[in-house]
Amino acid sequence: KRLLRYLQGSKQFACRIERCNFVRTAVPKGVDWVLDAYADADWAGSKGGSSRSGFAIYLNGYPVTAGTRRQKAIAWSSCEAEYYALSITAQEGMNLKELVSESCGGSVLLRTYSDNNACRSLAGRIGPGKSKHILTRLLWLQSHVASGSVSVHRVPTKDNPADILTKNYSLDTAKSLLPLLGLVEDQTEA
Repeated sequence: KRLLRYLQGSKQFACRIERCNFVRTAVPKGVDWVLDAYADADWAGSKGGSSRSGFAIYLNGYPVTAGTRRQKAIAWSSCEAEYYALSITAQEGMNLKELVSESCGGSVLLRTYSDNNACRSLAGRIGPGKSKHILTRLLWLQSHVASGSVSVHRVPTKDNPADILTKNYSLDTAKSLLPLLGLVEDQTEA
């Protein structure tokens, strides 16, 4: 039902591949490609108490992929749900980083973004600390942050394109957020 409502309500939208102004497009010296990966989660927002992860990834400011997944584990806190989302986003980003590097050549920088302070703090340290309930398999993100292959940055919630993939919004709010994913109203039928 939800998919049918979405399709019915989004017939007038088209995907436009153009640079998104809000994405940090500055490319550091010595870097050819920048992947900006945004993560978000809705803690316990799905039936049965599970959370939903959302991500949106941009290559040099252009949207290349976005997705949403129901988290398999039930998160005990919003930090844990956001950390799972950031881990999924980093995994997608690492796959794209390898693809871009192999197909286009040059160096690729992967920057991830989260609007959750506790999640960013957890990703930046080594070991679970007081968060021992978080699955050990997801702590691989910490090793990638420590090695520098992934960096984690703050993004305000209102500027997080992955937010629309995890929350239910009114039609007007959703229409204002869709351009963050490169979706705009199709003007050809007007």
